[in-house]
Amino acid sequence: MNFTLIHRTALALTLCMPLACTIKTTGSDEPADDSSGAEDSNDDSEASKDAGHSDGPTHSTPTSSETNEPTSGPSESTADAGDHSADSGTSDETADAGSVTESESNTDTNVGSGDAGDAGDADSGDAAPPKPVVKDVDTIGVGVSGDLFCKDGSFTITVQPRDAEGNLVTPELEDLSCSSMLGTDSIDCSVQSVSCDAGGAAPNARTVVLVIVDDSGSMDDNDPDGKRQEACASFVEQLGADDIVAITDFGNGGTAPATALQTVQGLTDDKMLARDACASLQSGPVGTPIYGSVVDAASIFLPAAVEQYGKNVNFSVLMLSDGQPDSDTASREQGLQAIADNKFPIYTVGLGPAAEGSDSSDATATQTLQELSQASGGAYASSVAPEGLGGLFEQVGSVVRKGSCEVSASLHADAFASGELVSGQLRFASGDLTTDFSFNVPSSELEASRCK
Repeated sequence: MNFTLIHRTALALTLCMPLACTIKTTGSDEPADDSSGAEDSNDDSEASKDAGHSDGPTHSTPTSSETNEPTSGPSESTADAGDHSADSGTSDETADAGSVTESESNTDTNVGSGDAGDAGDADSGDAAPPKPVVKDVDTIGVGVSGDLFCKDGSFTITVQPRDAEGNLVTPELEDLSCSSMLGTDSIDCSVQSVSCDAGGAAPNARTVVLVIVDDSGSMDDNDPDGKRQEACASFVEQLGADDIVAITDFGNGGTAPATALQTVQGLTDDKMLARDACASLQSGPVGTPIYGSVVDAASIFLPAAVEQYGKNVNFSVLMLSDGQPDSDTASREQGLQAIADNKFPIYTVGLGPAAEGSDSSDATATQTLQELSQASGGAYASSVAPEGLGGLFEQVGSVVRKGSCEVSASLHADAFASGELVSGQLRFASGDLTTDFSFNVPSSELEASRCK
């Protein structure tokens, strides 16, 4: 079948939390390729039915016509979702779908851009619309590509600026400035552009999220108290009544026709069923088939979402993992090809060895998750402790529903030391607000790399 996916422009990012978390994203607004895993073949049709109607070991799969049970309010996060330096009094209410202040989906403001009609507007006597005022802002994360940063110092900051009603605001470029430190030394920082995407608040978008949780045996050590189950439930509570979610894991074998993902709860709008599925997640003996999970998402769950809810689905993936691929059912090349063919964002969350700043941090584990999010237009986040997972999952829920803005910035230096801490602030002049960001200088194999 031919279909078009509505998704968010995103980036590679690093979350700034007291628990030292990291996020990454990049983005694309191209429609899904006709050669994607959603082709109208007999095999894919059967796979789609299975994804929507799970034979998983925990729950039967509801259909899209099931009635929602009332849900409780969001649970309190154990980690701050972002840092901002001024009290705004902003409501935490969920923004109405489609209500985005001064913003259309994928609104860009670039360096040197101007409004050629300004003079004409002045002559006509028409009053210019008031500039949007940012009343509250959260840092979602900082996106850093090793090759790009080490070439010219460029990186991105993902933020969610909001007005007094909690709706996404598209800030003016001239409203933004940044300051930064490289280790203990000040370093020049400049803002190049800002681009905002309404996410699930875009008109006619049907939000569909596939949650993938690492339940490999190592999670017994990295999350002994089951904080990932709580984080999963917190994410579900961020979703709207009409939003669709499926809960899956890897480490327990695949639910046919999937090879990597076990379907704990198939696609549903019933949040009570989804929360119950989160609570039932358990570690298993199989391993960490990260790339196989991506292939299953593209070839089974995405076509199922399109078949059940129409072509205008805002499909995305939230994946938690603590390690590098192991006992995988697909290769790295197959995983990246599935992303390229289908173009849906993957929000990856790292814990333990897959978390930047962790004592057990493993470069291969973190770079695997960073690469997936960067290639797909999603976001990478990490927490050094399982108590931080709830805040990260809630942040992704907010981005999925209300959208976010990507601010492109650059640091100006002749050389950077790989692994050195970069910290800084992004300032919104209209609301006199600042929000913090930080990340570690990446490494790169470029011959002319500035990262040493």
